[in-house]
Amino acid sequence: MLLLAGGAAYLTVAQTNEDIRRQEFRDLIATSRSEHPQRGLGQDWFDCQVRYGSEENKAAHRVVCKASTEQGVTSTLIALKFGAQWVPVVETRLADTVGGGPVVLDIQGGPGDEPFHVNRGVIDEPIARLRRYRSEDSLPDDIRQSPYYQLLERGYTVASIGYWGMNLRTLNAPDEFDLAARDVRMAVDYYRGSRGADLSLITVSLGNHLALAALGKDRIEKMNVLALVPVMDGLQHHLKRKFSEMAKMKANSNEDIQLFGTWTYFNIYSQSGTGVKFDHSRMLRMHEFVPTYISDADFPWKEVTPAEPCSKILLGDKDPRTLAYLNSTNILPHFVSVLKSDHNLFKDEPGRLQTLFAEFADCLAARRM
Repeated sequence: MLLLAGGAAYLTVAQTNEDIRRQEFRDLIATSRSEHPQRGLGQDWFDCQVRYGSEENKAAHRVVCKASTEQGVTSTLIALKFGAQWVPVVETRLADTVGGGPVVLDIQGGPGDEPFHVNRGVIDEPIARLRRYRSEDSLPDDIRQSPYYQLLERGYTVASIGYWGMNLRTLNAPDEFDLAARDVRMAVDYYRGSRGADLSLITVSLGNHLALAALGKDRIEKMNVLALVPVMDGLQHHLKRKFSEMAKMKANSNEDIQLFGTWTYFNIYSQSGTGVKFDHSRMLRMHEFVPTYISDADFPWKEVTPAEPCSKILLGDKDPRTLAYLNSTNILPHFVSVLKSDHNLFKDEPGRLQTLFAEFADCLAARRM
């Protein structure tokens, strides 16, 4: 126990540490705004636009921005250019893969997450501090433990789409979901055009709904897709449940309203007459950002019936986004598998997920033979 000045009150060590953490978080929020992009993919994307935005480079449709190799894996940031629209894509492969190998498209979750890539060795101290307050990370730090490595070691390249609303770039504007879906559609169509057919998809959380909005149900059903934790009843069902939960938590909590919920760093862009330009980076409250971002978008995945043999939908039996669907469904379709997990399958079922990614990769390889 710690005795405070004057002996008027006692606090446990745990309580004192929590107060310190809260104050650190207040300080972090207060100083989070910067006139420079956050380091990592956000900085790389900003640099790429500055470097390749000149008149002589405007004709290029695909620009290699920057490559980084860690743990025997290379991630390359690519700019796909469709007139005034630029879409970042990170292509990740084993460093010694000849020719890059066959491509699988990846749409990560969010908003506020980042494309799949190999993490660099050094993490800035402010980011390390911020991670103390994040409830989950979508990927392990060691890429060799990531389920995606099952694809990489079989010679695949994972092309992960950096849509509007990821932490490397957001307009922080209403209906940004629609812009993100446009990014996904343009990127998927680009790879279809370069390969002659639709490629296979891996979609995670929000990425499922962006894919559905971008491509439509009929097109997705004809693709091989590994869909992780979609909201089967739709995004509006999720938002309604989340609003109800937060109202109850606020009513029963003494927590500072400014600290309620989770916060995420974003690189924020603004629209101008000639397109978009970087404005600043700072933390945004996710419980405010997410409903504005999604707006009235819904796109329930229970209406999708994948027809290709490699396709599978993976759900978590403890995921609140999933429970209503599971409770209302007596017999699950053959393409739906339920794992003992909450929403973050990567954290709760890493071994099982590695096996499922390996099976997906092997199935795709068999189809190519």
